[in-house]
Amino acid sequence: MTNAHTQPPSKWMIPLLGYLVSFGPLSIDMYLPSLPTIANDLGSSQVTIQYTITTFLFGMAIGMLFFGPMSDLMGRKKLLLIGTTSYVSSSIGCALVNNGESLILLRFLQALGAAAAGVLGRALVRDLFPLDKAAGILSNMHIISMGVMLMSPILGAYIVTWLDWRWIFYFLSALSFLGLIGIFFIIQESTINITTKTSIRSYLAVYGECLSNKKVTFYLLANGFSFGGMFAFIAASAFVYIDFFGFSETTYAIVFSSNIAMVIAATLYQQSFGEPIYCL
Repeated sequence: MTNAHTQPPSKWMIPLLGYLVSFGPLSIDMYLPSLPTIANDLGSSQVTIQYTITTFLFGMAIGMLFFGPMSDLMGRKKLLLIGTTSYVSSSIGCALVNNGESLILLRFLQALGAAAAGVLGRALVRDLFPLDKAAGILSNMHIISMGVMLMSPILGAYIVTWLDWRWIFYFLSALSFLGLIGIFFIIQESTINITTKTSIRSYLAVYGECLSNKKVTFYLLANGFSFGGMFAFIAASAFVYIDFFGFSETTYAIVFSSNIAMVIAATLYQQSFGEPIYCL
């Protein structure tokens, strides 16, 4: 992909890209306080409702592997519009389900849309901005995304307390529809360089070559195991805090958000001082 635009990107571009990248974590964190309520309302087991998180993460992983290469062939904006439209419609579908199995399926479709927004939001940084500014822009987008994650559990807790858990997904559909409008009016399509077009098969070959490198594989496993521990906490924490310890949805949301607040603080510390934080 090459950037053929002579005019600079809109001042709203970076906030929009950060907003799109936040679709994935927003889709998980906002509905966490409602997991026990969803299980009771749908007459499903805790395990079934936890699968809605597992399936979402699986859909995100699959989507991110393929949407990047597909956007090189089809164009970033077109695929973003398709993915975000899928996210809007599947979010509405999640609000209308009457059993846990249907929610699992729709969460997978929702994850594919979130994956498109996440991976293409980052890819557009490479397309639209100079390489020496990309790291700073990605960092700013990360902070925007983390800010959304900080507030989303609390917002979800208030929605499930005062309205109904289904309104969480209506709210997600409304938020993603705003993102869809932003994509349509703010993002301009980069011109595809025909000489660099390739096939999905060649991308799969590149993935295979990367996995054959032991150092890359070890880095992937280390990162995967660290995220595995975090998402095990995410999947089970609502049931443990709300059902076992008797926390209210709002109290659980505040406790959960405190974890995100510390991640934001650590990120800002590292940006300011350039030193990692070690936990003994």
